[in-house]
This record gives sequence, C-alpha cells and structure tokens, in this order.
Amino acid sequence: MMTSIEQRGCPRGRASARATRAAVALALVLALAVASGACGESPPPPAKVAETPPPPVTARPATPAPGQTVGVSTGGADLTGDAKAAYDQGFSAWK
Repeated sequence: MMTSIEQRGCPRGRASARATRAAVALALVLALAVASGACGESPPPPAKVAETPPPPVTARPATPAPGQTVGVSTGGADLTGDAKAAYDQGFSAWK
C-alpha cells in the first residue's frame, strides 16, 4: 500500500528511505567496529631469556696456505708528497 507522498510522486519518500538505510548501515558498521575491537586482546607473551650465554668466539690468527701471497697494508708508508697527504687526510676522516 502506498502512502499519499509516494502516490503523488514526491521524491521525499525515496530520499527518506535512502537516509534510513544509510543510517542503519552506518549503525551496523559502527557496532561491528566496536565489537571487533575487544576481540583477540591478550597480553603479549613474556620475553624469552637466554638460559646460558653462548660460548665465546675464539679468533685464531690467519695463516696463509703454502704458496699463497697475502697483501699487508703498511699504512701508507710507501707514499710520498700529495699522495701521502691525501692518504693521511682520508685516514683521519675515517677515525
């Protein structure tokens, strides 16, 4: 059965129905958001503590294999002039 507003073709009836549907949808979304906020809330598990410390790492000196050539830096001792100055400047910036 149609009301008198709908019978006259007035758009207020449809707009009102749309507004009601939108309000119900908004209320449903808000209700779900509030309800889902309480789900799954539990305190984090306690932090794990190492039972024993790991064994210390022992470093052994590097020994080259027989016939292997190993380069050793002399710290720029073989440089002279501008090259030595540039090396020293770079080294001081690195420190």
